[in-house]
Amino acid sequence: MSALGVASLLIPGCASSSSSAALGTPPVGFLTLPTDPPFPASVASAEQAAMVALSMVDAALAQSTFAVGGLIVETNTGRVIQAMHNNVIRKLPDEPNQVFTWDPTAHGERQLVSWYYANASKLSLPPPEELTIVTSLDPCAQCAGSIMTAGFKAGVIAYDDVAGVNYNLQANFLSLPERFRPLASETFGYYAIDPGRRHSGATQPIYSNMAVLAPTAKACLTQFEKSRTVVEQVRTTTNLTPAEMTDPATLSADSPVKTALTQRFPTAFTLRLSDYRRPDAALKQLLLDQRDASPGAKNAVALIDPFGNVVAAAPDTFDVSPINTGFMNVVEGYSQARFELAANPSTKQAGASSLTNPKYGTFVWLHAPSARDTTTIKDLGIYDLTIEGAIPVLNPSNFQYYEAPVSGTEEELLAMIQTMSTWTDPADPQRVAS
Repeated sequence: MSALGVASLLIPGCASSSSSAALGTPPVGFLTLPTDPPFPASVASAEQAAMVALSMVDAALAQSTFAVGGLIVETNTGRVIQAMHNNVIRKLPDEPNQVFTWDPTAHGERQLVSWYYANASKLSLPPPEELTIVTSLDPCAQCAGSIMTAGFKAGVIAYDDVAGVNYNLQANFLSLPERFRPLASETFGYYAIDPGRRHSGATQPIYSNMAVLAPTAKACLTQFEKSRTVVEQVRTTTNLTPAEMTDPATLSADSPVKTALTQRFPTAFTLRLSDYRRPDAALKQLLLDQRDASPGAKNAVALIDPFGNVVAAAPDTFDVSPINTGFMNVVEGYSQARFELAANPSTKQAGASSLTNPKYGTFVWLHAPSARDTTTIKDLGIYDLTIEGAIPVLNPSNFQYYEAPVSGTEEELLAMIQTMSTWTDPADPQRVAS
């Protein structure tokens, strides 16, 4: 086998935002997404599609974020509809040599799914079943769950033997609960690499009968590996412990911190728990109200900070996108608020001292996530992405829920987490103590 065979394509790691009126609206024009490189109107081969993905990889590396990129292609025609790259890390506008986490959910594939639903109607786009997401890297739990929920096919260039849906490289998807493996087998295809690797997985993605050239695949690998080192060197993360923090409730109502959160979550700071690890009946009612106000919502989620403040609460917004769970909406909005504060020198210190990583708070679901929904694959991946570093060992857990899943059982959820524990860090869901 060539030196560019399977071993050279085993890479760890994986790589937007739609909003509903129920979530509030960020400041108009603030920090729009960076402009991605131009892309061709169509591609005629797997190699051409891979080259477009690689151009996004290069743009991501230049941004000092994780070098992953992809594109949406019409499967029957080769028309390129959109291309994007990872935006988890972004440069601070006033400090271009420093970067900060913008949104841990802003992986290339997940953003492409969100972009599609934000634009499908006005652009008269084909349904997801007629489209392929070509990605430079095997999708992680968040992205795999998003792609399967939406119904796209996926053509994958580089393996990921740690965080990819095909982490064991056998295309049998043992990282997923058994009920989802047939769907994964029809969704994810892995291009042949010439020379060095045969095609595996689904044949429905575009150009599955063609190969990607070894130098292109090699570049997807080496650029991603380089990006991990770059991010490690330049990433700025402010995760103070609760003992080092200021209670944001003591800030004035018009403070930048409260403004950044209430613009996204109108119910932020409207409720305070006496114990941030002990959700009460008032919080349950808030979540019920959130769910009932959002068309088609099944669930709602809140984030409680270490002082007991409800700093974020959101329902599912399936009227926006089938992947817009309450949990994703909370993580997106809270993370982007932290970035907004960090990006402004006049608010940087206030944000750092009062808003920290959610692992020091408590996520509370109205209903436990359902092990029968592909959105839960996505949300378990987001949980792993959001909790930077080790989770504090506390009881009760920082992952709590009031009621059993809307479908399925709590036991099925725990079994799902156990199955996925070889692929992503396990969560510890606990029912709210009565």
